[in-house]
Amino acid sequence: MTTHAEHGAGGDRQVPDAFRTLRELLLRRRGLLVGAIAAAAGAQLAGIPFALLTRKLVERAADVRAWWFDPWWLVGVLLLLIGVQACGRWWGMVAAERAAQGMLADLRARMLRVLLRRRAEQVERRASGKSLVRFLGDAGGLRGWVERAVVRTPADALTVIAVLSTLAVIRWQFAVVALVPLLGTLLIAVALGRPIRAHTRTVRLRQTLLAGEITEHLDRTTAVRAGGAEDDSVEVVERQLRAVESGFVARRRLDALAVISASVGGAFAVGSIGVVGAYLATRGDAALGEVMVSIWLALLLRGPTRRLGNAYSMHQRARVSGERIEALLATVDRDGRGARYAGTMQRIRCKQLGIRDSAGRWLVRGLTAAFDGPGVVYVVGGAEQRNALFEAFLCLRHPDEGRLGLDGTNARKLRDADVRERIGWLDGRREVARTMLSGSTAALVERSWGETTSIAPHADRVGFQPLVQSPDLQDAAAALRLELSCALARDPKVVLLDDPARGLEEATRARLQQWIEQLASARLVLVGVDRVAAVPQGVGHVDLADPNSVRVSGDPQRR
Repeated sequence: MTTHAEHGAGGDRQVPDAFRTLRELLLRRRGLLVGAIAAAAGAQLAGIPFALLTRKLVERAADVRAWWFDPWWLVGVLLLLIGVQACGRWWGMVAAERAAQGMLADLRARMLRVLLRRRAEQVERRASGKSLVRFLGDAGGLRGWVERAVVRTPADALTVIAVLSTLAVIRWQFAVVALVPLLGTLLIAVALGRPIRAHTRTVRLRQTLLAGEITEHLDRTTAVRAGGAEDDSVEVVERQLRAVESGFVARRRLDALAVISASVGGAFAVGSIGVVGAYLATRGDAALGEVMVSIWLALLLRGPTRRLGNAYSMHQRARVSGERIEALLATVDRDGRGARYAGTMQRIRCKQLGIRDSAGRWLVRGLTAAFDGPGVVYVVGGAEQRNALFEAFLCLRHPDEGRLGLDGTNARKLRDADVRERIGWLDGRREVARTMLSGSTAALVERSWGETTSIAPHADRVGFQPLVQSPDLQDAAAALRLELSCALARDPKVVLLDDPARGLEEATRARLQQWIEQLASARLVLVGVDRVAAVPQGVGHVDLADPNSVRVSGDPQRR
């Protein structure tokens, strides 16, 4: 079994991330993707022969006979162009969908293999709900990426090439004039693209948190989150994936109808412009010929300008949504008299903790009180409980970072330096842990078997005596002193410790009981301490053996 540190450093490798395996999957199905691109290219380039025919009509206007403008012949050519373009786009979309389905099948197989390994205890059990939600989100993102990057973008690029080629065939000056606004639109799109994407991504993450979309998945995967040893965990995942895919099927049909209608409309516009332009050119009307060229230029710039307008409108919608979300968050009264939305926020946070609402509301209130005021949140528990509480802390303070876990890699990714400094993180195993103290002083504490280095400058503010003889107990005692010293020195909002009381003897339990009572006087939230010591009267705690229960000491009722 891998350790938590090994799993934390490379834990993301265990998760079937869609975008990390995208290159391999694309190479594996390059035939379908090449076919999709070829179909889109053929559909878009089908207008070039029609443009050449238009040029031929213009050049030989004097020799044109009446049969050239037989309406039935023109209708036949137009219908042929419409059919070729619609069939090409339809086949390209089908090929892209097949490729996406194959990629998702591979990702699903990898996800199930990870769950099976967890059930066989080949890897450390961790909350699988985050992995499943990330997988489902990447599935939709992967499908959109395939549709956008494999079908739409090549089709738009080939449309621009086809129209530019047609203008160059008619007169090369037309193509030069058309490139100027096209390059301007491209430069504007590139300049605005990155901030628009970043802002939209941030707001969408907050919208996801507020709407509870992620927590709905987490709520349905309680059995999976509880550990991979559940017999029905794989079946639960398969059922959810089938439900998601059935929703994609209905959406795929609607997308197909939209593509057909867009193809027919685009082909009709191209064909009608060519036919009307050829007819006007044969009549020798120069002014109307210029109108035809203007229409061609408008057709050339329609796609890029529409994309730029959509991006700008999306940015504005994201900005307005972000302001509304910030206003909602600002209305939450931390004294418990908040606006109507506070209850929804608490329920969302409780679901992310993986416990019932009745228990979660108490725990969120306690965490909020400790985070907002002086005091310490002292956690005695395993990696799963530590990760859950860390997520709760991030959801309270940083909604856009709510899905990060607590390991060395993700902790370094936090953008807020204050968060990094105010979290004293110790692994609970014999590893190197870094704790930020007052000012700019950083203490690097090496914890090894039978050997511990404590922090002397703040030890007198704790008032605890060194513990006894066993290396295990000495290690645990030093860890507790270090945590409490840092708490008093920096007044951190969260102090996380991984089960330091493992294997403690009775005398040590009594000493730990005194420490807990002293901590209880400082707005303490106790999690899991009933495993190692009695809980002071009136102090709430969570039983790690049953995370769905929250008790108040002295009250036998579960809340």
